[in-house]
Amino acid sequence: MGLGGPAVSLIEDSHRNYKWRGIRVRMGIHCCHPLCKPDPSTGRMDYFGPPVNLAARVSGHGSGGQIVISHDTYETLQLDPNTESRKQICDVIVTSLGRIRLKGIRDEKTLYEVLPD
Repeated sequence: MGLGGPAVSLIEDSHRNYKWRGIRVRMGIHCCHPLCKPDPSTGRMDYFGPPVNLAARVSGHGSGGQIVISHDTYETLQLDPNTESRKQICDVIVTSLGRIRLKGIRDEKTLYEVLPD
């Protein structure tokens, strides 16, 4: 049986038994304050505006299994070792992906990849 493509992962042990098989998803995170109002037909909150578009583009830039964050998110989560006002909840490695041109966004944006440490 052949499963392939970048969105599917197979992890085998030394006896070629599958330990994990699953779809790899991408995730993008952008911190912002979008416009929001209740949807009249569902009553649930609906979000609008350029921040929502940027969040979608940040998410769309990632590949399967990748977490990409915007510079705004990076600054929001940045931990200053000289300050006790923020607690580190997990160990991660953040790597700059550089300045990226995103569809529908006027200026290039700096994006980062987040990996467990």
